[in-house]
Amino acid sequence: MAEEKLRESEEKYRSLVEYSADSIYMLDRELRYLFANEALLRRLGLPREEVLGRKFGELHTAEETEEFAARAREVFETGRAVQQEHWSDRLKGVFLRTLSPITDPRTGEIGAITVVSKEITDLKRMEMALRQSSERLRAIIDFSPDGIVITDPSRRIIDCNRALLKLLNLTKEEIVGKDILEFISPKLRVAAGNDINEAAAAGSRTGLKYDLVNGLAVPSEISIATIPDPDGKPTALIFVVRDITERVKNEEKMRELIYRVNDIVPGECYLLRSHKAAFIIFSQLTAHGVPGICFSREKPEELMKYGVPKEKTVFISSVPLAGFETIDGLQQISIRIAEFLKENKNSVVLLDGLEYLVSRIGFDSVYRFLQEKRFSFFESKAVLLIPVDLSAFDDRERSLLASEINIVG
Repeated sequence: MAEEKLRESEEKYRSLVEYSADSIYMLDRELRYLFANEALLRRLGLPREEVLGRKFGELHTAEETEEFAARAREVFETGRAVQQEHWSDRLKGVFLRTLSPITDPRTGEIGAITVVSKEITDLKRMEMALRQSSERLRAIIDFSPDGIVITDPSRRIIDCNRALLKLLNLTKEEIVGKDILEFISPKLRVAAGNDINEAAAAGSRTGLKYDLVNGLAVPSEISIATIPDPDGKPTALIFVVRDITERVKNEEKMRELIYRVNDIVPGECYLLRSHKAAFIIFSQLTAHGVPGICFSREKPEELMKYGVPKEKTVFISSVPLAGFETIDGLQQISIRIAEFLKENKNSVVLLDGLEYLVSRIGFDSVYRFLQEKRFSFFESKAVLLIPVDLSAFDDRERSLLASEINIVG
């Protein structure tokens, strides 16, 4: 029974070897063929009787034989399996040979070797294509005009390109291994850390603005993307850093021009006779980097005509407005303005609906509010724009407003 099972096992093994897609053969110490499966015979283009008993060198070139014999000697001398990649001129392909020792159980000596030869031409082509793709990507990264940083999920820098080194005036050795937050302005690090965490969770974030620091602050626009593993977990983060120093300088010039053309000075409050002019000034300033918030009674579509962003608008209304933030009451407006000015120096606030507020709580309450807020704007170097129809007020009220606030138009 045991002999029968052993015979069945041997037959299955021989069948597996015989019909394997890989070439499998056995050689003695003189490199004579002791066994060859069908795959090897097909590759050699010879019948079995013309292969068995012949030496390896009789069926291969001298150069190939010399290289193979060296690997075979290594197996016979060390008793360890070795691998050898080789190019076959006959088959026009790349093959990986694995040479393994066959030990005589009676003497313990290595009397022969088994060779399994697997064609890896397609794999080598894929490796070459991947290597070329990697080299092209490396070249793109290295010669990108934008700084590029790669970090691990814990924000430790793994690699960066030349543009980033130039931007920070540092060497790669001075950057790699450090937390990327070390190169962001200290006052922005908490916000930057939160943005990075959000990017890791969402997959990307774009249009983030921070100052990179290394002695001097460099205004930068940063985009973040993740490199996920097959399960979608981030294995690395890519930061694309664009130096926006020139853009910031141009925006500063544009802001100065807008202030000058409209006779506006940061730190002052203004009543504007033209609603349109007030909204256009607000829109122009915020478009050129000035933080802004607009409190309005206008319809949303009217604000869109002036280019006032939805995210910068708070509607003054006792009735909720779907899709928009609303606020009601002078006290709430006062608190919101105070919070905004605390976080945003050199900003602009547009307060529309002064007539509405006066009709709700009376002129004196609104006037005291303006008196108090005037100094908050002065301290914050911020601008308050109030579009108003002065004909809605009597002479006394107009005189009081003019005593506290500049009237334009």
